[in-house]
Amino acid sequence: MSSIKEVLFGEQEKQAEKWVRERLTDQNLTVESEEWQSLLNDYSAYQDYLNDEYEWISEIKWLKENGSVDIYQNFVTELTNIKKLAENSLSEPIPLNENLIIKMCYSYSVTLLEAFLGDSIKALISENKVYLNNAIERLEQIRNTKYSLFDLSESGMGLSGLAIKCVSEVLFHKIDKTMEMYEKVLGCKINIDTSKVKLIIDIRHDIVHRNGYTKENEVIDILPHDLYQAITDIKHLVNKLQKIIANQKLKD
Repeated sequence: MSSIKEVLFGEQEKQAEKWVRERLTDQNLTVESEEWQSLLNDYSAYQDYLNDEYEWISEIKWLKENGSVDIYQNFVTELTNIKKLAENSLSEPIPLNENLIIKMCYSYSVTLLEAFLGDSIKALISENKVYLNNAIERLEQIRNTKYSLFDLSESGMGLSGLAIKCVSEVLFHKIDKTMEMYEKVLGCKINIDTSKVKLIIDIRHDIVHRNGYTKENEVIDILPHDLYQAITDIKHLVNKLQKIIANQKLKD
């Protein structure tokens, strides 16, 4: 009896063969022929394209269903859970591995920050035409991107979808550049001190890429209170940014 995996694989092969045969110039050509193999490569590339488009459409749907306010609330909840997890784990008489717990929670706190920054700016673009226009006119990532009318019609995502696709390629750990992006999209000045969070992001980089060592091969000693302070600093920055977003949305 065939497994589900084998059945699905067989169906995929049938679909690929059907797609190829519909495009062959000669129906007598076999799998070994150069034209068949070329069309098979085209089919594979087309499937990759469809998968990418499905991911973007799913993300746009998610952003519309989860606006910037919900994204903020989810961030606060997750960050609070990280702190509770650390507190509970480190309060054990003999923690399994204090250093490992601290490094994991420290790193994930920054991951939550980056996800919030990326999701929030994409949500703003998707839910407000003013912010969409600002993004198209002012963000280099979008302004310098060239899409044809064919791209727009084929993707079915519209301007906001393509704008979000461009913004998704940004790395949101560069906090100052991220704040500049928010200024351009919101159309207002953002005066937030990012120095503490920049240091936290640098430490997280050393944790993730060098297991807690600096470029000079010096160990970074992170104590529980350092972790809790980092979480507080991250939350403080996000709270200030969210307040600016809320105030600006009232004006617009």
